[in-house]
This record gives sequence, C-alpha cells and structure tokens, in this order.
Amino acid sequence: MAREDLHFRLRIPDDLKAQIEQRANASGKSITAEIVERLRHSFEKEAHFIKLVEDTREQLDTLKTTQSFFVGIWEDALKELRNTGSLSEENRKFVTEMTAMMRKSVGERKPSIFD
Repeated sequence: MAREDLHFRLRIPDDLKAQIEQRANASGKSITAEIVERLRHSFEKEAHFIKLVEDTREQLDTLKTTQSFFVGIWEDALKELRNTGSLSEENRKFVTEMTAMMRKSVGERKPSIFD
C-alpha cells in the first residue's frame, strides 16, 4: 500500500478483526493488505455473478424464441393432421425428430405413432 492512499477509520466487530489478523498473519500480509485484497475479490466475484446472470438471461431469451418457433411448427403439424388426417413428409420428419430429441432428453424411449 502506498503512503498516499486514502486513510480512514473503520469500526468492525472484534471477532471479525481477529479473523482478519489471523488470515493476514497466515499469509504474511498486513491487515490493510488483507482487507484490500478481500474487498477487491468481493467486487470481482460480484462482477462475475452479474455477467453470469446477464448471460443466463440472454440464453433464456434465445430458448424462448426457439421454443416459440417449434411450438408454431407443432401447431401447424397438428392442424394439418386434424384437417387432412395425415402429415406432409416435412412435418412428419420434424415431429419424429423432435419426439426423439425430447425422449432422449428425459431418458425414455416409447413407441410413437410415427415409428
């Protein structure tokens, strides 16, 4: 720590001060260096967590869009099946592939009307 760094008084509980002193002594650092390192680490963890949340939100948005797309195709296939009593080769292939993917994701294999 540079001598021109900001100085200020800090009140902390005795048990926390003892923990900081113990960790500082164990790592060969000053109490100030230990506190600064822990504060920096907490901000880094927070930034990492915020990025993780943002990435997860983006992935969920992508999944929602994909889900909407597939639901639309399923609905079209069901309408076709209701109206004509059969499926076009394109819709039949889609339904068969999606059924297989869903079964694989839940670990079961039951016969399908399309098998």
